[in-house]
Amino acid sequence: MQLTQRQLRELIQRPSSFLRRHHISLRLCTEPLRSTTRQVFGSWDPLLREIGLYQVPDRSAEQVVNTLLHETFHALTGVRDEDVVDTLAGEALQLLSEHEIHTCAAHLRQLTPPSSPRTDISRAQHQDSTISIGAFA
Repeated sequence: MQLTQRQLRELIQRPSSFLRRHHISLRLCTEPLRSTTRQVFGSWDPLLREIGLYQVPDRSAEQVVNTLLHETFHALTGVRDEDVVDTLAGEALQLLSEHEIHTCAAHLRQLTPPSSPRTDISRAQHQDSTISIGAFA
């Protein structure tokens, strides 16, 4: 599933509203999600229907928006293949102006709490002070 131009613009202009309409919540974090083998900057949890964006303040506007697009394509298409979703996100990103990219990233940064504890998934206890924009709120 490719997003229409209208859907893409809505996602970029009003990410929370767009995702909420698709019953998807959005988690924004200041820290990256770390495992023992890698750092993750975005996640899609189909069970919780939640997109997570990590290290939002420290990444470039293009990286933040590309991650949002990447995880949104996972959510809307059900495709798990990273290469396919990377291609879809990259194609969508190319359709956006610099202004749209920077405005969307700035909006997401405003919604991100100023600090959150480490998000280290290798630990048994996971502290979380993130903002979740609920899908059903």
